[in-house]
Amino acid sequence: MRSTDFDRLHIPIASVKQGDRHFEFHVSSFPDMMEGSSFPDGTLIRADVQTIGEDFLVDLGVEGEGEFRCDRCGKSFRKPVQGRIQTLFGYGKSLDRIEESDEIKLLQPSDRVLDIARDAADALILSIPAKILCSDTCRGLCPFCGADLNSETCSCPKETADSPWDALKDIPFD
Repeated sequence: MRSTDFDRLHIPIASVKQGDRHFEFHVSSFPDMMEGSSFPDGTLIRADVQTIGEDFLVDLGVEGEGEFRCDRCGKSFRKPVQGRIQTLFGYGKSLDRIEESDEIKLLQPSDRVLDIARDAADALILSIPAKILCSDTCRGLCPFCGADLNSETCSCPKETADSPWDALKDIPFD
């Protein structure tokens, strides 16, 4: 396994053509990570490359232990994440009617490497849940006094007096 910088996540095309199909990288840090999250021990990137004619299908897996901040209680915690993404790198001959996208990267005849940096970042970012919780049972903070409801109880009133739904309490339902 090679340790490398994020911007040097490259697979040499010559290596693939010579029979190498599996590549592993260790990346110490990723740019553009979400605020409040990091991967202090780095991430492991595994890429399996399959040749399809002159094109290359890259099956990319990313894993690491992230350090996050809980969206409910604000505590820092660590959680393992894994992501997977596939990208087709092609010279365009067999991809005539297809435009470049996130899943398809067009190569130039002069290209000597498959640049998988953006794909690795996408796989990692997409593996992070939209709502990051320290546990499924996290109760969060009290909206009135700020007490951590996971470790203490507070004496704040549970209902507010001025609810817009209060008018519905007086409607008789027969």
